[in-house]
Parts: sequence; C-alpha cells; structure tokens
Amino acid sequence: MCILDFDTLKAYNIVHDMVVASSTSGFGWGPETKSVVAEKEVWKAYVKNHPSTNNWRGKPCPYYEDLCIIFGKDRALGKDAQGLEEMEDEVNEEGENEESTKKDEPESSYTQEPSVVEASSAKSRNLEKRVRASDNLVKGLSKVASILEREIRAASSNISRAIGFDVELSEKRSKLNEELANLVLTTMERHQAVRKIASEPKSVDVFFSIFDAERKEWVQALLRGIFRPLLLFDF
Repeated sequence: MCILDFDTLKAYNIVHDMVVASSTSGFGWGPETKSVVAEKEVWKAYVKNHPSTNNWRGKPCPYYEDLCIIFGKDRALGKDAQGLEEMEDEVNEEGENEESTKKDEPESSYTQEPSVVEASSAKSRNLEKRVRASDNLVKGLSKVASILEREIRAASSNISRAIGFDVELSEKRSKLNEELANLVLTTMERHQAVRKIASEPKSVDVFFSIFDAERKEWVQALLRGIFRPLLLFDF
C-alpha cells in the first residue's frame, strides 16, 4: 500500500527529475530494483550539480511507478508547482532571513521603509508559491482518495454478493434431506444423494429448480452417473 507522506512525495520528485526531466539524460528506471539506473560518469556529473542526490544511486523508490500512474505525466505537485525539496528549503531560508531582519532592523523606521516594503513583497510572493504548491498537493491526495474509494466500494460489493450466495446455499443444503425424504428412495439412496448434491453447489440449485414430480428421476440419474458433476462456471 502506498502511503502519501511528505518524504514519499519528496522521493518521487527527486527520482522523477532524474528519469523524466528534459534537462537530464543518461538516466533510466530499473523496474526490478525499483531504483534509478545510470552509468557512473552520469551520476558523478549529476551529483556535482545536485549534491543532495548523492545517496540515491541504487536506492529504491518503491512507490515511484504507483505515483506515476496516479499523477500521470506531470509531477505529484503539478507542472508549475515548486519541488518539495525547494519548498522545504525556502521555508527554512525565510525563517532565517526573518530572524536576521529583526536583529539588524534599527529603531528608526523612516529610512528603512523601502527595504521593509520589498521584504514584505518578497514574503508575499513566497507565500503565494507555497499556497499553489499546497493546493496541487491537496488535489493529488484527493485524486488518490477517490481511487481508493472506488476500489473499496467494488470490493465491498463483491464481498456482499459472496456472503449472500453462501447464506442461500446453506439454507438450501439444510432443506435437502427433508426434500429427498419426500421421494420414494431407499435410505442409502437418500444418503448418497444428499452427499453428492450438497458437495456440488450448482447441483443444489438444479435440484431445487426441478418440478417435484421429476426430482426422483433426476436424483436416480445423478446416482447412476448419467450426469457429470456441475461446476460453478458451467452456467
């Protein structure tokens, strides 16, 4: 089962960048190892510009294929959304910048007004980016939830039908000996018929669908082997 948490989506974005992005080449996906594959020199060149991916050579990303199916060609966070790693770094960087601004800000606000406005504008832009990224993440999770809901409904429907079938079959089997006792059969014939019919669900259905006047003949033919056993998929 694929668990969509921050680390899983972050791993998906990293792998997606290497395997699919137009700015990279030489990378491929190993379906057996569930990891990125590339020549040693390709890795060295990529890691030089992306140091944080140094430990991804041979590292499995088990949910990558599942997330590709869920999100399609685009990333988990959409084409125009920030990558998870960049978003996380930006949040940390903004916190540090805020602390620095508070320490360096003089008491007089008149001479600092332009820089304060610029900082506020930059902060607003960063906030808008994070909101867009968050919206795309919510859409992705909603899509996953819809898929899971459909699967659960289908499974529940199948289970309900199976339970209903078992209950009906059990009720018919419990009445089988009583119905056979109404026919002119020896005790041994009746016991053999109960055992043979009850062991074949479709034979139980056929027996109860036959007219009362025809049941004895049908049972005797079944005991003589004239009818072959009825399997579930014969109908």
